[in-house]
Amino acid sequence: MPATNDNRYDRRGGPRDRRLRVGDSEREAVGEILRQQHLDGRLDSDEFQERLERCLAAKTYAELDELVADFPGAEAEQGRGGRAWQRPPWPLALLPLALIAAIALSGGHLVWLAFPLFFFFLVIFLQQVAGYSALRSGLTTVPVTVIMFVLSRRFGALADRYGPRFFMGAGP
Repeated sequence: MPATNDNRYDRRGGPRDRRLRVGDSEREAVGEILRQQHLDGRLDSDEFQERLERCLAAKTYAELDELVADFPGAEAEQGRGGRAWQRPPWPLALLPLALIAAIALSGGHLVWLAFPLFFFFLVIFLQQVAGYSALRSGLTTVPVTVIMFVLSRRFGALADRYGPRFFMGAGP
């Protein structure tokens, strides 16, 4: 069996419900971590053998987590914030500035872009930074959609009565 193991075990990765059953690949990955920690001198032979036996008998992610919980891992290098902060590529960072400039230079005619783009970036932010799932971050915009749907008839009637100019100029 080769010494390298492509299956990496991450205590913070995998399912959130740590009572779920593990497969052979997770057991092998934890076994490789234990072997490396033994070679690094963090485990003596008796403790290594005991943990390796418990690893091979583990049925859930929680049992594997116990075996490697007291070892320094990737999250120790990242600090307490969870994910390591990475600077986004510069063109993406300039996108909001470019959109604001386009709206300003168009004389306000592109103001209608601001509202949907706000929700687009909100959903992306919730997924990338806050760690929401795609479904949960998308559902955060549902109340605004419902409010717009409910009020659209009323504001349509007001636009018929007073003309659309004020409502189009004021925005959504």
